[in-house]
Amino acid sequence: MRLFSTIALLGLAAPAFAGSISAPAVVGGVDASSTTVSPVAIHWNPGALGAAEGFDFLFDTQVSVVRVQATATRNDGIDPNTDLPYRTATAEAEVPVFVLGMTYRLPESVPWVGDRLTLGLSAMDTFVGGGDYTSSEVDADGNPADTPPYTSHQRYAGINTKIITLKVTPAIGLTLMEGLHVGAGYSYVADVIQAMQASDTIGSEGKGLDPYSNDSILEASASGGHTTWNAGVFFDRYEKFQVGMSYSASGQFHAEGDAVVRVAQLLGGVDVDGLATFDMPLPAVIRGSVASQINSAVKIGAGFEYQLWSSCCGGPEGDLVIGVTDLEGGPIDEGEGLTPPFSIATQQFSPRRLWNSLNLYATTEYAYSDAMTLGARFGWNQYAVPDFAVSATNLDFTSLGGGLSVDYQVTQRLKAGASFTKFIPQSRTITNSAWNAAKDSKDFVDDRFSPTMPNKANANGTYSAQNNTFGVRLRWTL
Repeated sequence: MRLFSTIALLGLAAPAFAGSISAPAVVGGVDASSTTVSPVAIHWNPGALGAAEGFDFLFDTQVSVVRVQATATRNDGIDPNTDLPYRTATAEAEVPVFVLGMTYRLPESVPWVGDRLTLGLSAMDTFVGGGDYTSSEVDADGNPADTPPYTSHQRYAGINTKIITLKVTPAIGLTLMEGLHVGAGYSYVADVIQAMQASDTIGSEGKGLDPYSNDSILEASASGGHTTWNAGVFFDRYEKFQVGMSYSASGQFHAEGDAVVRVAQLLGGVDVDGLATFDMPLPAVIRGSVASQINSAVKIGAGFEYQLWSSCCGGPEGDLVIGVTDLEGGPIDEGEGLTPPFSIATQQFSPRRLWNSLNLYATTEYAYSDAMTLGARFGWNQYAVPDFAVSATNLDFTSLGGGLSVDYQVTQRLKAGASFTKFIPQSRTITNSAWNAAKDSKDFVDDRFSPTMPNKANANGTYSAQNNTFGVRLRWTL
């Protein structure tokens, strides 16, 4: 029998560079853009490195305080297992993102490229996120519980998922002629993921059986890596008109590690050790901005980011591919004590069917004094996920917000700064999500995503979120 065909982690995390609610609103600070001449140019536009002078060192870190709540609309918000209202699912997280970078413009004494070539190196974690919904569960005494059964309506949409990446990028910038610069970077990205997912193993939801007792749990921890690159051009011939454009190539998140499948009591009640792989394509990104130094005190700018999700990700079979096997690389089946005889599919999918998304922003800087500079940023962000592929960790908010910053020249070489950014995501009510069940439907099955058991519940619900980001930075120049 092939009763158990898939365990899927629905929707992991949205990337920081796509304006996720799970990450700081701005990588590198309130003033960062494709026309920024500092070490953050390695991320935004390596072409701007060509305009750098001397030695420049920058450390910027931001921490987003994120809270997400989801209230069920599926089945009128009534749990078919208990005939009681679903509990509200809540996720809270503090998500740090940092940039550590340095640039060095070669002196004129270097043959051929002297005073025209800038070298750069950065480390950053620009793809982070996930969701932890264990806090919405309570035990018999009403206390928070972090063990099965997971009775929230989000239990099949990612109980707990954490993604961390670390990207190291060497880059170069070259001045072709006065006011015209090009640059490129090549990155190695270390990928790490931890995930927990419940699965309705035999499709018992709404069948009058003991609620959730037949759920099986997948826990996995994996690591790996991938490479990617970016390139750009920067024009700054005139102070009152500067423009930058860049292209960041798509990548492929890849991690391998250990897994434990905790099989429901009805089907053997065993914990099976195994191996897990995670493969997830990440989109190419086009960035561009213009800036103008109005006078000695005021600089303004505007720009965009456009993420090409539809060209890389989210096909009908799912854009996240999960592999689960036993320790020898074969299927987990009756050989590991699963009874009656059945097996777990070795390749599984998590569909998202992503669309392209756009972020727009405007910036301004004001030199209040010789030592103090004030900055502001205003933005509107789209997210990449359409209504029919929404889950607790894969949200399709749009948001409006902005940030303020202050930088102070501590010494001739050292500058320190702080910032605060707040984005307000628009609440979203989803009534036709990944499992294709209408708001009042009793049918929880969608053959596009769950052709055989276990039958997945959808993620219909009303989602709201908050995102406050605090940042600090140090910059040292020579």
